[in-house]
Amino acid sequence: AEVGRYQLWLLDEGHCFRDQLVKFCHLKNAPNQRFSYSRGSLETFMHFVEQGNGVTFVPELAAKTLSAEQSELIRPFALPRPARCITLVHHRDYVRHAVVDRLSEVICQAVPKEMLRLRPGQDLV
Repeated sequence: AEVGRYQLWLLDEGHCFRDQLVKFCHLKNAPNQRFSYSRGSLETFMHFVEQGNGVTFVPELAAKTLSAEQSELIRPFALPRPARCITLVHHRDYVRHAVVDRLSEVICQAVPKEMLRLRPGQDLV
């Protein structure tokens, strides 16, 4: 569904998830869109949506934790669907390579296998 006719709840400017959505959806070029920015959390916005007060975007990983009733409110993006790339960055002179390697392993284990690769119909934001 097109979000243009609904109140759109977005995180504050400067939040990486919000910035990626604005870029991907070309939201800056949507003069008729009603935006609401809040210092609230995604959970707060999802509550607003559950009450019928607009729409918001939910990362796929967060959507996997929703109840059955909440999941019924989820609508996928039209193709191409946005995907985010997570990068582990450290200073080249950092000497604790074992810590970085272990952190990388833990992150990869926490992410569902199907989300570790770009899937057909997805585009990086």
